[in-house]
Amino acid sequence: MADADPMTAPRGLGPAEQAIAEALATHLAVPVERIEVESSSKNAPGDFRFDLRPLLPSGEQATKDVCREWAEKVAAADWIEQAVGVPPRVYLTPRLDVLSSQVVDGVYDQRRTYGTGEEHAGKKIVVSYNSPNANKALHLGHLRVCFMGMSMANLLDARGYDVLRSEMLSNYGIHICQAIAAYERWGDGATPESTGMKGDHFVAQWYAMYHAKLADVPELEEHAATLLQRMEAGDEKLRTFNEQFTEWSIQGIFETYERIGAYHDFRFRELDTLPIAMRLITQALLRGDCLRRPDGSVYVDLDDKALGQVTILRRDGTPLVFTQLLAVWVRREQLHPNHWVMHVTGDQWTAGVNALLEILKRFGCERAGSMTEGVYFGMVKLPEGKMRSREGIVVGADMVLDRLRDRMIETWAEAAPGPIDHFQRDVSERLGLAVVKYWLLGFKRHAYITYDEEVMWRDGRSGLAAVVRVLRCAEEATDTIASAPESVTPPAALNKAARVARRELLLRLNAMPKIVGQALERRDPADVVHYMDDVCRRASQCDRQAALDPATWRSVGIVVRRCLALLDIELPPSLRYLPPPFGEADLADEDDSLPEPAATVPAR
Repeated sequence: MADADPMTAPRGLGPAEQAIAEALATHLAVPVERIEVESSSKNAPGDFRFDLRPLLPSGEQATKDVCREWAEKVAAADWIEQAVGVPPRVYLTPRLDVLSSQVVDGVYDQRRTYGTGEEHAGKKIVVSYNSPNANKALHLGHLRVCFMGMSMANLLDARGYDVLRSEMLSNYGIHICQAIAAYERWGDGATPESTGMKGDHFVAQWYAMYHAKLADVPELEEHAATLLQRMEAGDEKLRTFNEQFTEWSIQGIFETYERIGAYHDFRFRELDTLPIAMRLITQALLRGDCLRRPDGSVYVDLDDKALGQVTILRRDGTPLVFTQLLAVWVRREQLHPNHWVMHVTGDQWTAGVNALLEILKRFGCERAGSMTEGVYFGMVKLPEGKMRSREGIVVGADMVLDRLRDRMIETWAEAAPGPIDHFQRDVSERLGLAVVKYWLLGFKRHAYITYDEEVMWRDGRSGLAAVVRVLRCAEEATDTIASAPESVTPPAALNKAARVARRELLLRLNAMPKIVGQALERRDPADVVHYMDDVCRRASQCDRQAALDPATWRSVGIVVRRCLALLDIELPPSLRYLPPPFGEADLADEDDSLPEPAATVPAR
């Protein structure tokens, strides 16, 4: 993105930093706005630190002796356990009971907004994600981009951005005509309704059939090309059928969106925006910004940017993918002129997006080309290699969701024999989707994922089950607070190991605003998944060493729920009656056998 990038992440402050700054200002008799407390890095001589230089008289340096003197002043406060001066800062460690009060109360006070901020209020941004072709059903790679796009939009929204979600639907082009060519030859007038098929699956079968039959029926290739040429020439009857055919697919795609909770505030269909691109290209040809080859094809020479020659029209004048992209970028900028664009897509599109943005600039659309950031992620592949829709080598999105839902149902039926009711089916559907989201989002953004259903089933369920167990403990603690005075284990009664573990848990709870800012800065929701896993592990370990008090459990629950919301992971409303390993009685392999944080697990 350009130098004016509005999406830089601020320094995240938890409730402890804010409370400590106020307490220090009172103790040291200095203005609170001059004290900038921040959490320390690992192995620092204190949990928090603040820079002395804003507090010193003009010309005075934060020398070793000066820092030591200030550290002694800080250490004199009765709520301080330790203070150490290391130029130019003072590092401090608050008493455990004070830290507990600051964090637990602070998290509860902000319970519905914890981790959010308004530092980017007023900044407008469009998150563009998924944008499928209307000649096939969504597959596992589409699930990843949908989950990434929704999570990134949530992270932006959490820091105050005015966020819109957008996509473009490719409902025109040679890929559509290939599916229509097969349908005209073998479809015999069938429709999704007459066959009982979901619309996108119905259309996808003809696209796959085209490529499966092409070797034996080579005239299909000319048939598809002729269909596109006829539409370009204005064949209204064919264009009307093209629209109907692709709408079958689009409506099926929308059904999958509804199933996974993905949505877009606005979208563009290629047929609607294509005239914009054709006008741009005509004008660019007249100016010499793009060139026509002897065979009639049109290209933009980007060799000076090491992007090669980018063809935008075929020799017969029909458009390619860049034509659609040009139109969408220009139209979106017309509709939302003050919005930046975050384009979330697979890293195989890195060079393509760079070429698109350069073409926009050369075509006189400087603003549309300069206000876009590409956020790229690694592809999802199969053990045998890349997914290829045209060859039928693909893992369908609906198939993945169906499989996990059905396996949840089977597991439940084995644990509690008897008929499965609608409630259990709904819970199994929600949990299956939650497992897929949790597993896919847990991989770092740039990681390539090799899909293995058994690995996802095992690791996704075990990781999410640990989250559910922690939430159940938090719910029980919240009920305890509501019905009786909370029982608190005094910090002085804890042994050394328990005190250390409790402090580390509190510091992690306090770190959520920083983690959200970090995830936004890195454009990587995996940071939130790993943080949530770490909080759950630490809470369970602390509770085994010495029972956590209800208020701390409640704060743990708030943090975990906030993480799930940012990740767009929805659990069943009730956590009391769930299939293994999520059920209340499923205590095997609990917490002490949990893996290390996902960030340290090579596969994630």
